[in-house]
Amino acid sequence: MVIEILYPDICNLYGDRGNILFLKENLSNSTIVETRVNEVPYFVNHNVDMLYMGSASEAKQSMIIDRLKPYKDRIIELINQEKIDYAIAVGPMPMMRAVAELTRDKGIYTEASMNPIMVDGTGMC
Repeated sequence: MVIEILYPDICNLYGDRGNILFLKENLSNSTIVETRVNEVPYFVNHNVDMLYMGSASEAKQSMIIDRLKPYKDRIIELINQEKIDYAIAVGPMPMMRAVAELTRDKGIYTEASMNPIMVDGTGMC
């Protein structure tokens, strides 16, 4: 199994580094590739079995959307090849909408957190 961790350098709002360490410890036979924010994502030129991206602020998620836009065709190609079975979107409405639009027509099971008010960092969750 090949797992790509997208942008761990900026997607660590809630200590997601612990989730990454958990994956590494429990899936020790897997190849785990970490792609930093200024690098070309590994999935662009290689096949991956799982993409993981941790939590980030709305501003950073908007930046991530901009960083991934050049790879929209590759993402659509992977969807068309039925390489994606399941999607989870948590974040600002534009990001969740973009994920839903990409997965809807392909019948990919998608979960979205539909919380319009973000209360990050307030201890209210």
